[in-house]
Amino acid sequence: MERSNISISEKFQAQYMLSIEMESMLVSALMKSKTEIRYDFSILNIDEEGFECRLVQLDIFIQEANSNLIHEVAELTGAFNRMFNELHLKLDHTGKVLQVLNIELILSKWKQTKQLMQQAANKSDDLKDLIALSDSMFASPEKIQQAIQANEFLQTYFGYIYGSEVPFSKSDPNRTNFLNTSYLPFKVSSTIDQQTASQKNIKVLTSSVPYVTLDMNFKKNAYKSFEDKIDLKSIKPEITEDTVHLIEVKTGKLLHTNVVKKEIADDQKLYIINQYTMVIDGFGSIFNPPKDKAAESSENTGTQGDKSRFKFF
Repeated sequence: MERSNISISEKFQAQYMLSIEMESMLVSALMKSKTEIRYDFSILNIDEEGFECRLVQLDIFIQEANSNLIHEVAELTGAFNRMFNELHLKLDHTGKVLQVLNIELILSKWKQTKQLMQQAANKSDDLKDLIALSDSMFASPEKIQQAIQANEFLQTYFGYIYGSEVPFSKSDPNRTNFLNTSYLPFKVSSTIDQQTASQKNIKVLTSSVPYVTLDMNFKKNAYKSFEDKIDLKSIKPEITEDTVHLIEVKTGKLLHTNVVKKEIADDQKLYIINQYTMVIDGFGSIFNPPKDKAAESSENTGTQGDKSRFKFF
């Protein structure tokens, strides 16, 4: 089988569009949204340790939302994202943040934002708590670094494959389920689409599944908030993450990626499905992720509820 080391090997500057589609059902609350974010990404220098890069968020737009709450949350998070919309970083070859090179700029932005928030804080105890919580984060370089590491661009771009020889199989013990309610380690497997192995652009496929049994202990931890409305004994959670990266072999530059994360505890009452699609400017989508059996079944039967729930596939 063809093997390849996935790594950025040449400097470049490019713009990307990240589209994030989210759908969740929490018993009676259905939330659906589609957000588009534009980025400018530059690799400035490369060495043995990793590379220096600059990441600038150019624009963010909520294209679809079925609830005003989504807009309200977006406005709040947008205020904090302002601190991180210009990033000058040193990353290792896997995409891990080694150093925040413009941390002084980030702290100055927080200082300005904090002053504006304090002017309105007398009217809201919740806002006072939020200021205190945020202040503790910006007082710690380690917490700032952790917040940047969770950046959606970095997570989508690098995934598990950069800095690795593909194919591989490994574990990631430091994760949670997609509802963010319980610790859940994953097994990650990645391979090269052999039809692209000898081409200038290769397709790398990655699959992640829990490597622990989703037994009653897990269900009680993960879905405790819903146990009065859902019979935990009867549900059989399914949790998967599937990723397709299309990468330019010569440079290691990402051209297109698609990430689908699914957690379905109950297909009518409790689930979350997220899809992240990122494409470099000037490069159209030349592939679609394969449909899973549930998606194909929903299309064949014509069930409207299933079509809505699995429309991302």
